[in-house]
Amino acid sequence: MWTRFLSAALIVMPALVAAQVELPAPRPEAPAEAAEMLIEHGVICSLIPEGREAAPDTESGLINLVPQDRTFDVLTDVVPAEMGLSFGVRIVLPEDAAPIDARVVVRHPVFHPSGVTVQRWDAWLDPDTPALNLFSFELPHELVTGEWVFQFRAGGTIFAERRFRVVPPDAAPGVLSVCDPAAPIA
Repeated sequence: MWTRFLSAALIVMPALVAAQVELPAPRPEAPAEAAEMLIEHGVICSLIPEGREAAPDTESGLINLVPQDRTFDVLTDVVPAEMGLSFGVRIVLPEDAAPIDARVVVRHPVFHPSGVTVQRWDAWLDPDTPALNLFSFELPHELVTGEWVFQFRAGGTIFAERRFRVVPPDAAPGVLSVCDPAAPIA
């Protein structure tokens, strides 16, 4: 089973970046068990995509596809702004829930020079099947510190949310020591 994460490998045309994108028509209602759905979150040190898919509401216009069984290297909500790192959420619907065509919304500090502060893509969520949704630092202008928020929406409702704090690399030596064992620990 494939899941998705945001790829910033390609630069979109300036007109696409500047365009205001409307959310699609309402989706199926959000499940009531939101608190039970976020099963883990954290950092993946290195990730090789196994495919790509169009995602016009992202800065690059693409998301990368990765196997959903990829584990997090560090379970944390503090993320060093370091090229090559990926971070995000593994989410699963309860066994008795209906499948959902969800919208993943990632809000972050402004990317310069594009001005982008939000990116969106679709994620199909099946009951009892974990789905991994990530952002990967692939371009220098993405290395912005501050609060990053992953939201999962359906039917106009936010049914799950996870906040991350992206910090300068030296402010997260524990994560870097896992990702690069040669890195000094302060």
